[in-house]
Amino acid sequence: MGLLGAIEIKIQFTAVAATIVILALTANALELEPRKGFNPSQRRSSSASAAIITGGGHDDPITILTSPGEPLGSTYYDMQSNGSTGNRVALDGLGGLHFSWTGASSSLPTSRHLYYKFISENGDSIPAVRLAGRDQSGFAGIAIFGGVVNPSSENCAIVGYHNSAIVDDRFAVELTRGSGAFAIDSIGFPSSPGQCLWPCISVDINDNIHAVATRSDIPEGALRYHIYSRKAYGSSLWSPALIIDSTYTVSPVITSSRVSSKTAIAWTSPTFQDSNEYDNDLVYLESPDGVTWNVAGRVNITNYPASAQGDTVLRAYSDVDAVYDLDDHLHLIWNVSYVTRDTADKMVVLYRSALYHWTAQTGIDLIYDHPQWLWTCDMGAWNLSISKMSIGVDPDSNFLYATFTRFDVLDYAHFDTANGDPNPCGGDNAMPCANGELFMTWSRDGGDTWVEPGNITDSPSPDCLSGDCDNDNWSSLAEVVDDYLHIVYINDKDAGGAALGEGDPTDNPVMYLRIPNPTRTISGGCSYVPGDINGNGSSNGIDVVYGVIYLKGGDPPPDSCDCRPDVPTYPFYGAGDVNGSCTFNGIDITYFVAYLKGLQPALEYCPDCPPAR
Repeated sequence: MGLLGAIEIKIQFTAVAATIVILALTANALELEPRKGFNPSQRRSSSASAAIITGGGHDDPITILTSPGEPLGSTYYDMQSNGSTGNRVALDGLGGLHFSWTGASSSLPTSRHLYYKFISENGDSIPAVRLAGRDQSGFAGIAIFGGVVNPSSENCAIVGYHNSAIVDDRFAVELTRGSGAFAIDSIGFPSSPGQCLWPCISVDINDNIHAVATRSDIPEGALRYHIYSRKAYGSSLWSPALIIDSTYTVSPVITSSRVSSKTAIAWTSPTFQDSNEYDNDLVYLESPDGVTWNVAGRVNITNYPASAQGDTVLRAYSDVDAVYDLDDHLHLIWNVSYVTRDTADKMVVLYRSALYHWTAQTGIDLIYDHPQWLWTCDMGAWNLSISKMSIGVDPDSNFLYATFTRFDVLDYAHFDTANGDPNPCGGDNAMPCANGELFMTWSRDGGDTWVEPGNITDSPSPDCLSGDCDNDNWSSLAEVVDDYLHIVYINDKDAGGAALGEGDPTDNPVMYLRIPNPTRTISGGCSYVPGDINGNGSSNGIDVVYGVIYLKGGDPPPDSCDCRPDVPTYPFYGAGDVNGSCTFNGIDITYFVAYLKGLQPALEYCPDCPPAR
């Protein structure tokens, strides 16, 4: 038997062994009922807002971590948004980072407040600052001023949030860049008709402030209307509320162009075949100048067909994000559920989900279709198996980047199948709560095609006990991507949204994760990750299989480097050179397998061609 044949057998046995380990860790899955989907009436809790639910965070970081990144603070209030995740991290023009999050220092409802933190381009930072507000304030959005009207405001942050569970929205304007000192604007934002909370904000190239908010003072399960308002920098007057739609979700996001006066709002809007939060199309409304809005001119991107027994169709859910590229093209991403109908002609939401992208230039394109359709666990209220996505753009290349939470059927918190669990997910179905991991992908052609998403937190914690889980969720990606993707997320230590009675309240790290831009060469290196032979952003056994196939005549690795000084021939596949010999061959495959079995301490790289990622 040749070297490659022996390696293929080793790979097969390694995969089987890994599967046995995972199944052993989640043995109670064998006692749980696998489900393909659910009726929305079984999950009414997901229609309830988290605005007045007991939650609990503070700015003292937790130090025992498995998930990657830098702790910014911590929070008992794990759930950072109901629907769309919005912008909670922003990169300013000097390379500084501004963060905001909903924090709580205990599980008491009175401890919830809004927090801000700044990290300079040199890595210096200030302690997390609690912004002024009543108890139960939170649900933040953040944007950066360009200094067009007032030069001293350049690169200062504005944070929008609601001031309590039942009062008003307010906007905190930073007085000096990165100082954490804010002037609070709590007057004039439209509070009529009805009480609107959960603001999402943007700042345009003229430093006008744009905001959308959603009505909250209505019964659970009723239509909520969404309003838009704006004001000029330094003005005390917000424009009158413009009602853009009424829906069953908290999905609106708003974004402004960096090269024109355009501003756009995107959200999911009911098809009204079924009156619930799962039955939506994706729509957007664009203003050419940030002032003129024609609500009748909104665009329905999806126009999904009606569902029928025996058919499976798509429906937009409650997560949307939007960004303008440097050609002034609007890009939208959103998650969908697959739905069908039961014998009583009632809607059935399948656990299968997918992630899509749209721009007028390429139309609708699939980013990722979750391969798992049969679930013994549930990802919790306001989540599908693909959730909380963000989109960003590299201003140098105009390439697009997307991050999202992906849940897995075999990765969920411990569940007492004998006695039941007091805080389950899945509503009436009472299922274990799934742990999420963060994934990332990118597009070099304006969103027409996307690379296979890679796992960027790689934090499975199957059968974890409360306090030991790594449920990575509620992430937000900065709209501007430079040498890195800048991400803030919650490392939830017990799966599920504790704010909605899923899992136990725990003190959860608020994490900053910096991922090297996979399409840039940084500091003179070559853009690759050691061992990432298939180019999806992570290194694992799948890369070994890809390398074996390539060496037997298959497709070459996507990342190549022209930086071998002694070998002028191109290309050199640096990601495959895991033993650091500056060549890529079968010996590297043997080394890689040994590394995966724990027999080698690390994946190496060619010293003449260091990785820039």
